[in-house]
Amino acid sequence: MVTEQPHFFTRWEHGNFPVWIKPQENGRKTVIMRDSHSELQEFASARQFFLTLYNGRDHKLTMSRYFRMSHPEPEKTILDIFTRPSLVLVPSTMPLGIDLKQRGHEVAKLLYAGFGARIARSGFDPREVLQEVYRGLLARNRGRCPWDANKSSFSHYVHMVCSCVLNNYHKREYRRRGREVDVDDSTLFLLNEAGQSTEKAVSEDTMAVQDLSKWIRLRYKGLTSTERIEIACSVVPLLQDGMTRQEMADQLGLTKGQVNRAVRLVREAARSWKEALDI
Repeated sequence: MVTEQPHFFTRWEHGNFPVWIKPQENGRKTVIMRDSHSELQEFASARQFFLTLYNGRDHKLTMSRYFRMSHPEPEKTILDIFTRPSLVLVPSTMPLGIDLKQRGHEVAKLLYAGFGARIARSGFDPREVLQEVYRGLLARNRGRCPWDANKSSFSHYVHMVCSCVLNNYHKREYRRRGREVDVDDSTLFLLNEAGQSTEKAVSEDTMAVQDLSKWIRLRYKGLTSTERIEIACSVVPLLQDGMTRQEMADQLGLTKGQVNRAVRLVREAARSWKEALDI
């Protein structure tokens, strides 16, 4: 009969029953639990105790983990007085940040191991992505969140920075590619024929936009609605600036369908203008 106070109580999902731990002569421990019928159940081992609680499922728990017991600190000896303080002071004196001269090769290995397949699928240059990661690490070294060995491991920190840099690089590259493929070759030729100097190139581009707009008004007058002609003329300079169709729709306050029809008209006009000029 158990008379002393229980050592533990089971968790609330298991009924909050009192539990006693009794050591045996062979070094093992017997677990005793009072169930809902006020009857004592005795278990020869902790494993049998947990199998009963979890209806035969073995979660490989320990008594310390289940009852959330803190681990006692080991007793200090004379050696701890002389050796432990020096070991504790070493991490706190380490400089913050990552020295790329010493550990740049480790950063490259972590980038290619964790994100190499994604970089290849996206068609990016691995060396350019690596340079972006280096720049990101240098910025963090000078900023508010440099690597601190006391807070995170080297590999975990580098993996986090690589993921952040690659996401930003992915968005920037696909935004640029979307602008590049939005206009066909003939339209780009007519809108972006450049001279040797910057001023001359800007002047020729402006003239090309104006001439193509005039051609659209003359060529399609009476063949389509005036509204579509004017929308096409307003789209021409935006195409030259490399805007995507969604950006043009947002800026002009139009639907994407209206912009698509205007772009088709501009392309058709550019081809006919090219034939008329015998370019």
